[in-house]
Amino acid sequence: VFVEVRGPLGADLSGWRIQGIEGSGASAGFANLESFVFPAGTLIGSNGRNVFVVADGTGTSATLTSVPNADFIVPDMDLENGPDAVHLLDAGGLLVDALAYG
Repeated sequence: VFVEVRGPLGADLSGWRIQGIEGSGASAGFANLESFVFPAGTLIGSNGRNVFVVADGTGTSATLTSVPNADFIVPDMDLENGPDAVHLLDAGGLLVDALAYG
């Protein structure tokens, strides 16, 4: 599992959040437990590309992933199979982008 955040080189993602959203059942539309906040100093383009890749760690590992060239590995991110959604929120909590799947 991985999420790509694209933007201009040098864009600061510090404090931004990737949030999983439940897509079915009684809690549809509400945030689920899958969430990740970009640490201070996270910049798009530190890898020379205009994309920042956040990958799920293998098991609970923050160092191993099956996603090549990941910029950041989240231990046990485990976004659900769907139907669900992923929201990108800025440091102030405003929705910047969203993707629904499944």
